[in-house]
Amino acid sequence: PSHSPLPSTSSLSHHSTSDDDFFKRITLQLVACPFSHKRKDLIRIAVNAAPVPLSISQVTHLLSLLNFAEERLMLLECFLRTVDDSTTTHAQLESKLLPHFLFYAERQKAKEIIAGDIL
Repeated sequence: PSHSPLPSTSSLSHHSTSDDDFFKRITLQLVACPFSHKRKDLIRIAVNAAPVPLSISQVTHLLSLLNFAEERLMLLECFLRTVDDSTTTHAQLESKLLPHFLFYAERQKAKEIIAGDIL
């Protein structure tokens, strides 16, 4: 196989190890990553390449690691696309996720994203 310049991210999506390992690796990479644009890539991988969809508790953990509002909002947007509307209510999402959006404006935006996503 040809080697990509980012073996860590490409290997993430192809390993079929337990989703727990996947999540741990993503978390470590996020914490270690100094560049916002790279963290955004990792967020996308975390949500879209996860062997099983991320749970709300995993997402709240990731939210707590992110320093920037735009990264948290992006994580929220990506995550909401994977949420099963039939098992998760709007209120559940708000009560669990909104506390992690620290600033008023950011929380309003998060609320709009949740409201807009689950119709």
